[in-house]
Amino acid sequence: MIEFQNTPVSAPNASAAPQSETKFRDDTYSKPYQGLQVKFQQKLTWLRALPAIKGSKYGWIMKFKRFHDNENRFPSFVDPSTFGQASVFERARQWFLQNDKAALYSVKPSAYNDNTPNPNGFRFYSQDRGLMWVINAEEEEGKRLRLLNASLYDGERGGTQGLGSQIWSKANEVDNEPGSPTAGQSIHGDITSPTEGRLIGIEKSSAAGADQFVSYAVKIGKATTELDMAPLTEEEVAKVCPLEEALHIPSEEEQKEYLKAYIGEEKFKLIFP
Repeated sequence: MIEFQNTPVSAPNASAAPQSETKFRDDTYSKPYQGLQVKFQQKLTWLRALPAIKGSKYGWIMKFKRFHDNENRFPSFVDPSTFGQASVFERARQWFLQNDKAALYSVKPSAYNDNTPNPNGFRFYSQDRGLMWVINAEEEEGKRLRLLNASLYDGERGGTQGLGSQIWSKANEVDNEPGSPTAGQSIHGDITSPTEGRLIGIEKSSAAGADQFVSYAVKIGKATTELDMAPLTEEEVAKVCPLEEALHIPSEEEQKEYLKAYIGEEKFKLIFP
């Protein structure tokens, strides 16, 4: 039986680089949870978010950090610093700062490169992501339980606000209408409430069908809906766990393999002789 926790949690810290929608190898999830990621089609999709799972340290959206390379030189993977562990990529970044700043990514003179920009340089920063359990009401039986993994970039440095950040913002909208009897109160309430939650509508679109220019628009359902677990199979229900347990945390040796594929064996041996 799934137990949900009823303690409110604060918002994830939504600050990260804009996300790319290109295809990539993904080592984000532990084995039992691979293949559960939501795949949006070019339409409006309605999802029901699950409340926070009892025993988890996180709320219904869990912030984690992810390393990702658009050119697929290493797979997408969880930054171990999310859980207070050392990151091989951070050690590599520090080595480059001390020994080879010019090889680091830069689009203008910066602390990384005081002279010539290097837009093709190595990047070692991780990106903030939001992970949540959802039920897709439109999928067939036995395929409704999903993990939604989306960017928490809030748009503060330009560009489009990430999908995860949009969901959090919409879910926590407050009535700001002057003179309204509900001014200052949440417009939607707790959208994950088992009895009075709301659906999340996510509409995917792209310019002339071009996948590299995908955008998302988020809306919160008008009607309250009771959480219905009945459409899920026993196997799906058994998979529901604290969000942190669905992630694969790479060992140091795994991280070193990712790093070697990214920077090449010659530079790798300079950092880890």
